[in-house]
Amino acid sequence: MPASPALTVRPDAVTPGPVWPSTPIPDAPSVAPAGTRYYGIGLFIASGMLGAAALGLKLVPTLNDPNLAREIDNGRSSDCIEFCYLGPTFNPTAAVLWVHAIGLLGAGLHKSGRWRAYGDRTRGIDRNRAARASTIVGFSLVATGVAALTAFQLGAAVPALNAEQSVTLTEVGWWTSIALGHVGAGLAGWGTGYRRKPRADHSRAAKSLNVAPLLGSNMQGVMIAGRW
Repeated sequence: MPASPALTVRPDAVTPGPVWPSTPIPDAPSVAPAGTRYYGIGLFIASGMLGAAALGLKLVPTLNDPNLAREIDNGRSSDCIEFCYLGPTFNPTAAVLWVHAIGLLGAGLHKSGRWRAYGDRTRGIDRNRAARASTIVGFSLVATGVAALTAFQLGAAVPALNAEQSVTLTEVGWWTSIALGHVGAGLAGWGTGYRRKPRADHSRAAKSLNVAPLLGSNMQGVMIAGRW
């Protein structure tokens, strides 16, 4: 009995199956984009410059008005009550600079909080509870600072107080509000920045697009896959 011929298969007779892209779709970057660590540095510098200018203006009435008030109480400047004080001249200008400095500080820490949140999420760390507490405490301190300034200003206007006591209450109100404003804006800025969803998940670095041919027994085309 003759031997049956061996079964041979020509390579070109095999119908190719679907061809899928060999390169997987890249995930979002596991590290923060270059330069993200330094978000907010420019805002911090601008805040420091405005704060230094405001500090110089505020120190003028702080160092001079108490002495003028003592002279008024001792009767040596009885004709100089409203116009001898330097506070009404310097405090409004300093306040404008302080508000901008505090706002820039909060904005800088907001950016820093966003960077910290992105880094923590890539490492599986969750500080959302701390960020929420930071936000609440921060806004509470800012509101307390504004209320303290208003309350001390109203207290300084009580007629029963002498000139030195009135100036002391005015200065305590200013410096209390300045301190609480800086701390509160920093905490609120960092907390809101941390709790905000990181842009890195939707940034250009996380977007990808893959195009590959798709060949089959009864299909030919192009497969497009990506993240956007």
